[in-house]
Amino acid sequence: MYDPPTVALGYPMPPDTQVYNPLLDPKIDPEERQSAIAVWVSAFYDHPDFGSGEASGVHWGKPSEVVEPADTPTIDCYSAEESAKFCTPFPVVRAADIPLLQPNMQALLETQAHAALFDENRVSSYFPRLKVVYMSGTQTMAVCIWAYTKTLQIHMAARASGKAVRPVKFVLVPGANHLIHYHRSELVMREILGGFTQVL
Repeated sequence: MYDPPTVALGYPMPPDTQVYNPLLDPKIDPEERQSAIAVWVSAFYDHPDFGSGEASGVHWGKPSEVVEPADTPTIDCYSAEESAKFCTPFPVVRAADIPLLQPNMQALLETQAHAALFDENRVSSYFPRLKVVYMSGTQTMAVCIWAYTKTLQIHMAARASGKAVRPVKFVLVPGANHLIHYHRSELVMREILGGFTQVL
């Protein structure tokens, strides 16, 4: 599982939390939204205490101000050749994405994620030898670090109650943003291909 956002797992946002999204920012002109999304996704965020599991420990606002060169959004570090290779123009809102965000689909995704990872009967019946690597970065987007934190909490609570959940290796990369594969490609490949040395 490569740094999925909350919508991929059907997790609701914390109540009374203002989640920044460039698609909804009235200060951004429509023709500038695509580049704003690229910065939003590839920026480095300073989360004050995401490990607490509290919404107050996550930076839900705009990308952090650049303090050091290493904090420059990844999209701004691409060479001209990399930009041509990695970046493809796309509609800001794709029609195929809209159903994903609807409440009934989010509820279904949450049910499926829970069944695949935490349901004892499903885990023992379907791909019982499957192990999962869940990778995220300490400076990834709010919606991704929140998903990582919630999944870890659910996993640990299930194990504490004695449930035979699916083995998951949680890999949290210090200083990494959402594009871990660009900055730490060797680590990503090692975790994916190197097998399990530790599972929870």
